[in-house]
Amino acid sequence: MVEAFAVQVRGAGQGAHPTPRPAHGRGRATVDDVGARHVPRHPGENVERGLQRDDDRVALALRSLSLSRTTSRLAELLLPPDDAACNLRSVEQRQTAAGTSAHSRSREGSHCMSHDCIDHPTVLRSRYLNLLESALTGSLIRDPSMDPWGEKKYDPHMRTLGRDWPSFAQTMIGNTRLRSLRHMCETVLIDNIPGDMIETGVWRGGGCIMMKGVLAAYGDERRKIFVADSFCGLPKPDAESYMADAGDTHHTFKQLAISCDEVKQNFRNYGLLDENVVFLEGWFKDTLPVAPIKKLAILRLDGDMYESTIQALDALYHKVSAGGFVIVDDYQLKPCAQAVHDFRDTHAITSPILPIDGMGSWWRV
Repeated sequence: MVEAFAVQVRGAGQGAHPTPRPAHGRGRATVDDVGARHVPRHPGENVERGLQRDDDRVALALRSLSLSRTTSRLAELLLPPDDAACNLRSVEQRQTAAGTSAHSRSREGSHCMSHDCIDHPTVLRSRYLNLLESALTGSLIRDPSMDPWGEKKYDPHMRTLGRDWPSFAQTMIGNTRLRSLRHMCETVLIDNIPGDMIETGVWRGGGCIMMKGVLAAYGDERRKIFVADSFCGLPKPDAESYMADAGDTHHTFKQLAISCDEVKQNFRNYGLLDENVVFLEGWFKDTLPVAPIKKLAILRLDGDMYESTIQALDALYHKVSAGGFVIVDDYQLKPCAQAVHDFRDTHAITSPILPIDGMGSWWRV
């Protein structure tokens, strides 16, 4: 089982970013080498602590952006060379037999070594997913921000950390959280963790599109992607039932109301819409308890509010397989963090909550 994501930080060499190994009981895990890493125990604790400098945020982001060598090596074992790769090697062999100069062969060999043999399916898969990430976040076209509080320009640092709202891109979670999601999807495939994948709160659908892209890249045609959203924005706060949401203003932002048809079209634009993409349209309290889901390998929560977060956990957490991932996009928002801790305390969940980029967090079941 893949148990670590590699870490590479500019000027800091390499270290280990552990993935918890499931222990004997459900929801329990041990991490031998977490060391001094801070594991927040109270709602919004990281908000109060903060990341003191921009350099800390960038360094944390870069840690999450590296794919582990172990995962890469295991991925190499998944698929044999494809037809295109075989054809390419066949052409090279014929060129050699026809008398290609030693100098040319030397240059080709050097090129192959320096680029890890571009014909290898693992490299092609990685390049496809890298390109998909760049397109989904808007980094590919330097998509300017449209958020109401910032400058209307493209800022690569803000985009890496998911701190702005892109004008045209399909996700606002940023490169770091999207890359982290990709790695977790790859891990459940390599570890053969049973279950489908769901995101609760999808905006323009970019996170779910990445999940589907990973399945397509690995040739998995069995798992389903569940796309859960009201598709009309966030609910007005119900302070009587959920006091933590009192005064919440998310429902006032029309930019967050994206129709189901638009999200479907975004899937279609990437060639990733098929019968295994299932849309759950409506408020979570109505759709999630009756969703046709048996098991989950990935549960990604992006509801911002206490109400949205606790309803998704109540309806879906018991369906997450051992070894699956729970990802909380808005953990640094106090209402969301409170919902997470209330749920974990109620169900005696002790798996450590680990940070992604100063906003999102995750744990492994």
